[in-house]
Amino acid sequence: MGVLQNELSNVVFYPNPTQDVVTITSGQLLENLSVTIYDVTGKSVLIKSAMSFDTYTLDIASFTSGVYFLELEAANGLKKVEKIIKL
Repeated sequence: MGVLQNELSNVVFYPNPTQDVVTITSGQLLENLSVTIYDVTGKSVLIKSAMSFDTYTLDIASFTSGVYFLELEAANGLKKVEKIIKL
């Protein structure tokens, strides 16, 4: 479990702020993750499940401008949340 936690701590989200896409990268393969983006009210606006990647790009061009929270969750419940600003 410590190895996965270390993998999540190395995840980087960019660019931030952004106008159209957010790239998630870790430098190593992450497996069986869920990616959820929430708006400021806590409503989920995008959900991707059972994903494996070392780099992944999310298209948020259709989102309205504002603050969002991008959450990565591993199968064992470990999470990482990052604030994303959509211009």
